[in-house]
Amino acid sequence: MIVRFLILLLVFFLSFTTLRAADECLKAAELVQRGVSLADGSLEEEKLYTAALTQCPGLVEAYYNLGLNYTKQNKIEEAFKQFDKASSLNKIPLFLLAKANSQYLLGKLNEAEQSYNQVLDINGQNEKALQGLALIAFSRNSLADAENFLRQAIQINPDDGTVFYDLALVLEKLERREEAIISLETALDKKSRFNEAKIKLAELYYHEGRNLEALNLIEPLYSAKMSPEQALLLAAIYQRQDKVNESRTIYQQIHKGDPENYSALVGIAQLDIIDGKIDIAVAALEKANNDASSNAEILSLLGHAYLLQDKLKEGKQVLDKAYSIDPNNAMTLNNLGVYFELTGDKVKAESNFREALIRSPKLLKAQENLARLTR
Repeated sequence: MIVRFLILLLVFFLSFTTLRAADECLKAAELVQRGVSLADGSLEEEKLYTAALTQCPGLVEAYYNLGLNYTKQNKIEEAFKQFDKASSLNKIPLFLLAKANSQYLLGKLNEAEQSYNQVLDINGQNEKALQGLALIAFSRNSLADAENFLRQAIQINPDDGTVFYDLALVLEKLERREEAIISLETALDKKSRFNEAKIKLAELYYHEGRNLEALNLIEPLYSAKMSPEQALLLAAIYQRQDKVNESRTIYQQIHKGDPENYSALVGIAQLDIIDGKIDIAVAALEKANNDASSNAEILSLLGHAYLLQDKLKEGKQVLDKAYSIDPNNAMTLNNLGVYFELTGDKVKAESNFREALIRSPKLLKAQENLARLTR
């Protein structure tokens, strides 16, 4: 009788414990739902998930959503730990994919590759895993593999604009710019509010001389939140469109915020040269050159300014230095062509103008100089 009583007591205790644990997990699930309804990367959201895990340590959805929260907070290492825990409890593609993405962001490419392949072992049609493998291949400069993965992903889901965006980056690096432009245009057809694609397409339009199209894409996005690189692109487009005041304003704002942003200083100097204020441009460029003597962009424009001042010897010396730093800079090659033309060596001048156009086929100055020289 005593043994039977003890057994019944143990069964009752276990049942009570199980019911209590189930009740705790139900409450924890409610906390997770509250967190998901926020989904804003806030500390409030984070606390809801951590509270849920205190009540129910095996609640896999809490680990996953806490990982998403940490990702939004840019706490990628912490995010990885949560995704790793979630995927160890339940090896479904969603959790494995999140783990792989965090590994990629941490630069753990081999581990990320393994995780993406785990996803594909479960579901060979998972386009996001293929996209992840493409990003890894791109990081390794395996561009053919990257393109192949992305084209497989597009076949599976042709409506994902982000895949077309990534494909454009690969095509640009493969120097297939026209195809890259088409891919970006497709990305925007799929996802019209895709600002990264708009800015990248504006950049490619700019390099192709399609300035008005570039301006129409990037101008509406201008704000204080725009990165200096993006703002510089807008300023350069304004400059090409003869919107000098708008261009100068942006260059000055960038330079004021970061005096060592020499691209902004070069932009200001270019506008000064256009306005005939060559001495002011030279003084600014000489000072910048003292601070950053290996900046080919500064040296190239300084050499050009010296030529405008008829300081041919100084101009040639500076341009030679710019060329030694970056022999592929189209503007430096063009400016060297101007030097050779001024000194009567038309053969070398023509050669430099042609080399400049090989590097940058839409470089208007080189086009004009070559046309003038050969007509």
